[in-house]
Amino acid sequence: MEHIHRTPGEIQKELARKIKQLRLSQNITQKDITRRTRISKHSIQNLEDTGKASITTLVCVLKVLGTDCSQLIPMSTFSEVDPIAIFNNSRPRQRARKRVR
Repeated sequence: MEHIHRTPGEIQKELARKIKQLRLSQNITQKDITRRTRISKHSIQNLEDTGKASITTLVCVLKVLGTDCSQLIPMSTFSEVDPIAIFNNSRPRQRARKRVR
């Protein structure tokens, strides 16, 4: 499945799974991350379970793990979007704009 067609919830769950997998592969505990970042264990658990976290929490955890979001979930590039095709596929106007008096 392409990332562009996923819902935010699906992307969050994938990110959560990959963060936990990366942490375990490096033999780092949630307690280790808590000590290094001073972020609560509950916040770390929430990030790994749901993918929901503040940007600060996400960035701090990824820094401890030695990675960033682009390595965990590659997003589609702009080259995949054809602006001419978007323009050509747009529907013609159905009515004029209202006049402002």
